Amino acid sequence: MFGRNKGGAATGSAGATVIAAGARFKGELQVEGDLEVRGQINGTIQLIGGVLRIMQGGSVEGEVSAPHVIINGLLEGTCTSAEVEILESGKMQGIFKGGSLSICKGGNFVGQSQPTVAGKADPVLQALSENSSSGSKQPENKSNVKKLPHEPKGKPTEELAKQA
Repeated sequence: MFGRNKGGAATGSAGATVIAAGARFKGELQVEGDLEVRGQINGTIQLIGGVLRIMQGGSVEGEVSAPHVIINGLLEGTCTSAEVEILESGKMQGIFKGGSLSICKGGNFVGQSQPTVAGKADPVLQALSENSSSGSKQPENKSNVKKLPHEPKGKPTEELAKQA
């Protein structure tokens, strides 16, 4: 069921690199393919062309960069990914930078989501956040507004006061 790949890391039956339950890893981890975390990782994970699975009971603290992340344990830190799924027992605390974030019933996300388009921050969202933080308003575009003639309806207030 478990074997060793050429690099010496333990692999699951599907060829995933596994950080076993009870194992603790601290530092920078670069993996080509899938990574399954059942233990604890504190540091940076860079996954190339695979899926990061944080299993129930597993935890990651630090920075994560992966094409696809599935969380059923705990992720604390910054996660950059095209797709993140938080499952029923999953919890993410921190910053999500990426395309799609889905949270199943029972899953928990506490933090900030920063959508990206093709690896860059969405310019519309970035402009909105800059405007709201600076407190300045942009001038309104009124070029397509049709002006109607002003027609008073009824007598002015002064005339009504004289009549009373």
